[in-house]
Amino acid sequence: MEFKDYLEGINRTWNKDSKKSEIDHCRLAIMEEVGEIIGWYKKIHGYKKEKTDEWRTELKGEFGDLTYYLVKLFEITGETEMIEHDFKGLSHQNLFEIEHLTSMSRFAVQISEFHYSTNTSIFGDPAFYLNSMDGLWDFTRMLIVYEGFDFEDVLLSNLSKLQTRHGSDFDIDSTLEKGRDRKAETDSLIRPSVNNRKI
Repeated sequence: MEFKDYLEGINRTWNKDSKKSEIDHCRLAIMEEVGEIIGWYKKIHGYKKEKTDEWRTELKGEFGDLTYYLVKLFEITGETEMIEHDFKGLSHQNLFEIEHLTSMSRFAVQISEFHYSTNTSIFGDPAFYLNSMDGLWDFTRMLIVYEGFDFEDVLLSNLSKLQTRHGSDFDIDSTLEKGRDRKAETDSLIRPSVNNRKI
């Protein structure tokens, strides 16, 4: 999958709004998704649970969601060139899970602390902000590969889940629990639609 194809898939299921609202949406969503990823690891480290197939499916979904919001935030801020060159091709790396998750959480908090200003093209200290985005991007990709997932499969699964939820375009009703079919969404994570391979 090429970067432009993934971005096109994101934009089909994105709730379009003002730049400020979209940035705020991403900031909140990134915090939420990092928290959900950490919650799955808490079950392993805090409660001594096993990394079951169900655990891996849920984690894969959270990785896909976090990647979705990160890529969208890079697009909104006009910084996609920072990640296009390393969109694929990451090899397995060993890491310390808790320390790695702590760093991801720190980057997410730093991203959430920026404030949008209409007087500038970016908000807060641009270098600090971009380093936080880039750091979270790298750490997310490393953790995906560390867990044995194929990066492209995580992206395709995420787009398949969102297509299952929204259809071909964003649907506000599908964001409500009553408008969702969670089983179909989970199934789409396990077996991404072949149609999504050609976005």
